[in-house]
Amino acid sequence: MAATSSYDVVVLGYGVAGAAAALQVAQSGAKVLVVEKSSTGGGNSFVSSANMTCPQDFQAAMEKDGAARFTDYLEESTQHTTPREVIAAFTKGLYEIESWLKELGGELEDSKYDKMYVLISAVS
Repeated sequence: MAATSSYDVVVLGYGVAGAAAALQVAQSGAKVLVVEKSSTGGGNSFVSSANMTCPQDFQAAMEKDGAARFTDYLEESTQHTTPREVIAAFTKGLYEIESWLKELGGELEDSKYDKMYVLISAVS
């Protein structure tokens, strides 16, 4: 008879999004199974080198206006094809991700990309 297992959550794909989802639900006490089609994880994260773009003084921007200028920038970058509410939620998530990554023991590295933005990459 084949062995069976049960899980609270099954995450499909082990790129950055899949890893973040798995970590978040595991931290809440759920039993998680991650399924990845490739022999190693990473997904599209390899293409981006796990970088993400954020305003240079993101915390101050969030406290001042909810990072409205950055939301405007992203809305323009997507040629207004993504609803503003979705972009605003994404922007809010960017604000929260730095402390979440640090809580997990990750380190962040700032690299000056231009005067308005910082490229933040997780260092393994």
